[in-house]
Amino acid sequence: MQQPSSLEQRVKLLENEVAALKKRVGTAPTGENWIEKITGTFEGDAEFAEIVKLGAELRRADRPTDA
Repeated sequence: MQQPSSLEQRVKLLENEVAALKKRVGTAPTGENWIEKITGTFEGDAEFAEIVKLGAELRRADRPTDA
């Protein structure tokens, strides 16, 4: 694809691309809220509970100690 030579041609090309992108964004489906979709997925899962526990321990270990 040959690049436009004049500034006016380049600006026009960019304007067309922006218009096309705005049109695509405006018609894009919103989809479901992914957080609501996965909420409760790991309820009662012992391995996930262990992951949460270890994560909390790691965060506590990273906190500065009061001297």
